[in-house]
Amino acid sequence: MLQIWVLNILLSAAAPALAQQQPLASPVAVSSSASDTYQALLDNLSQAYPFLLITADTLSQAEALDAFWDKLAALERGERDKVHILHIGDSHIQADFYSGKVRSLMQKQFGSAGRGLVFPYKLARTNGPNDYRCSSNAVWEYRRRAYGETGPPMGICGFGLKTTNQPFLLELNLKNAADSFNQATVFYPKTETAYNLFPGRIKPGAQLSTTTASGAKRYHKIKSGETLSHIARRYGTSVRTLQRLNGLRSTRIRAGQRLVVSGGSVAVPKYAPDAFEPIPFVSDTTAVSFFSSVFTFATSTNSLAIKGEKILAAQKESHLHGILLENTAGRGVLYSSVGVNGATSGHYNQAEYFAGQLSALSPDLIIVSLGTNEALGGRFDGEEVRRELDKLLTAIREAAPGAAVLLSTNPDALRRRRYTNAHGITVKNIIKQAAEKHGTASWDLHAVMGGQGSIRRWRTAQLAQSDYVHLTRRGYEVQGELLFAALMREYASRN
Repeated sequence: MLQIWVLNILLSAAAPALAQQQPLASPVAVSSSASDTYQALLDNLSQAYPFLLITADTLSQAEALDAFWDKLAALERGERDKVHILHIGDSHIQADFYSGKVRSLMQKQFGSAGRGLVFPYKLARTNGPNDYRCSSNAVWEYRRRAYGETGPPMGICGFGLKTTNQPFLLELNLKNAADSFNQATVFYPKTETAYNLFPGRIKPGAQLSTTTASGAKRYHKIKSGETLSHIARRYGTSVRTLQRLNGLRSTRIRAGQRLVVSGGSVAVPKYAPDAFEPIPFVSDTTAVSFFSSVFTFATSTNSLAIKGEKILAAQKESHLHGILLENTAGRGVLYSSVGVNGATSGHYNQAEYFAGQLSALSPDLIIVSLGTNEALGGRFDGEEVRRELDKLLTAIREAAPGAAVLLSTNPDALRRRRYTNAHGITVKNIIKQAAEKHGTASWDLHAVMGGQGSIRRWRTAQLAQSDYVHLTRRGYEVQGELLFAALMREYASRN
């Protein structure tokens, strides 16, 4: 509490509102009826991609979402301001092509309450959404995987970031004007050793140059049967990057060899001494918790800078797990996505602050899209897949008891680009059985794609990449359209 008190005192003399910031947007008008929208989508998809099993694009146990449908209907009638959806997944979600399409369709239908949860993926040396940019003049230690990797504790976005540099600046810029926000919730553990955080912005022209800072290298010891492609997917990087880091001229590797998988020098911005300018804010003390700080601003903005600074003697570091961006003056859907390359249910179970920060996030619907990495793992254990998924769903229920839950089955994928993967069907059945056991709704993406082996047809239609696991941008957009149509089909039948 002392940290919060100091924060409020220091920011009480903040600079006046900035001229370039925009007035808060008025509520967005919704589009045509849900029935018309989903039917038009399905008609277009069935014509363009006849291999899709459109009749399977439905929800099972949809009554588990009754509370969510009621909230959505209340939003549409103007009786509530916001409905928050959280989409959890793996590499299919991390780039946000799939979840981003669902977000845009939901917000077009029901209005927008903001961009939702964002994370500075660049600081963790991995890919992320392309509708915002993040940078920092600090060097951040990161953790991207629960297994086989050490580092800072992980949180709501499935990553861990930590820096001991101070004072540091972190800058976030949204590219779309429609995503302007007036409230930012910063997720981090507010321990006695945590630096104070101050919201503001970087003055125009205050970035003087880019300099190079040293970061710790990370290594991987190659096991028998592993390939560069497999190792690249595990660490969220590319084969070409691994070749560059290790001076490899081909993709040939040997068991026992140690590879550099990340690290070394990193480019960081260099700012003028007076680059940071505070933004006036009102802290929502009712929402303050150990897991987050909430800053509500007088006017909306598309950019945010966070300054971390040591104020008390015990403070020595700063952790960061994500930032929720909202437009509290708008009315509509807030759609957050959380994706980690290579993630399984077990990854989120091992994330130390995931459950606590999920509780603080307080979503109305949680969509879980996992199973790809479980099905493609080298040592498949169906019972372990079941145990980890049970554990994750139990944790979600305990952390967010007011949220409805929708499980998506894993998509179709090939092993080593050519072999049909029988484990995919096993994982699909485990997910559907877990939905029945835990009383959640489910959506059979595997069936909607066209069933076993359908990824080949997606590849022929330029919807899948050459690894026959990941999709092209258009492929992910098609998946997003299919999920949105399944949701709207059920919603329209009840309203």
